[in-house]
Amino acid sequence: MGRCPRRRKAGGAVTGPRSSLHPYMLVLGDGQYGCQICGRIVDELDGCKHGFRFFVAGRPLPKQSARFGKGRTWQPKAKTKYKQMLELVTREAWLKAGKPKIEQPFCVRLDFVFAWPKSTRKAKRETRAWRTERPDVDNLAKMTLDSLSLIIPEDAAISELHITKQNGPSDKEGVTITIGQCELDDTSNDT
Repeated sequence: MGRCPRRRKAGGAVTGPRSSLHPYMLVLGDGQYGCQICGRIVDELDGCKHGFRFFVAGRPLPKQSARFGKGRTWQPKAKTKYKQMLELVTREAWLKAGKPKIEQPFCVRLDFVFAWPKSTRKAKRETRAWRTERPDVDNLAKMTLDSLSLIIPEDAAISELHITKQNGPSDKEGVTITIGQCELDDTSNDT
């Protein structure tokens, strides 16, 4: 990820349409993004100190209610192992991004992709489509947000959350996590 010169207009602000991933990132074209906070131009969204993005491969698992038995509560082993794996990948991504310090309030985007069932036609398996089957997005988000405790110590600090759930190619199965700092857009609340 190379750094590019800043693209500014006369007033000194970075110009371009807003990114759908972060309200403060602008799409400049040619795979470049501009941060409205610091004015830095980066090749990927994870290059700005105000946020970063990473991918966790593997079938996303939802969090479920605790199970009761023999006088104690417990979670299935598959769920606890998945959460540990998410925590490990989150730590590695955070270290790789240079331990970015993201100020509260947090803006989080979770993009879940599930592989098509094997019974799906081959031609359709390479496409993406909205997923309307289980698991529920709220349970997927709970599991993922709980694993982000290294970066977001308290879930209450998340002010903006975007979640998508799709079917897609099997090599894209996993979750893309984008974390940044929320910025208020004064023009969006004109009511």
